[in-house]
Amino acid sequence: MGANAGKFYPRAPRYLLRPLDKNILRYKTSGARGDALAATVTDLSESGLSFDLTGEDPPREREILKVEFTVPGRRQIACFATVTRVEAHVETDGSTGKSVRVAIRFHDLPRAHRHSLRDGLADRIRDGETAPRPLGTPPLGLALRFAAACAALLSAFFLMMSGY
Repeated sequence: MGANAGKFYPRAPRYLLRPLDKNILRYKTSGARGDALAATVTDLSESGLSFDLTGEDPPREREILKVEFTVPGRRQIACFATVTRVEAHVETDGSTGKSVRVAIRFHDLPRAHRHSLRDGLADRIRDGETAPRPLGTPPLGLALRFAAACAALLSAFFLMMSGY
């Protein structure tokens, strides 16, 4: 598939987790012994999720993980997933810290898990709790109000400059 796969296989809509959502993910690499590791889920879709890790050795791309997380408004589920991306997490000031963002794609979800994900995400999206825009961009309503205020100011400026 490669780099151009995104053109042919669009990503599922992402739900950005809110502070009140349970956002802890437990994961273990396949075949690993010992305790599961914990991470913070940042977004979730029907096909996968991404999470942030700080100070731990991140999993490698194409590595299989067993993950356990809570679907917003639903119950906790466990499944297997493949690591699709590992990248340095960029902070809001543009710096890269010690954390990394890891993206995973779910494998062979049981029907009950697929329904739980679909219904839980649909409820959140229907309630207007999704943010399918890039991080750092304002909500559409705010952007439209800002654009209208700028247009009004420019109109007033041009009227003032023209002598009216």
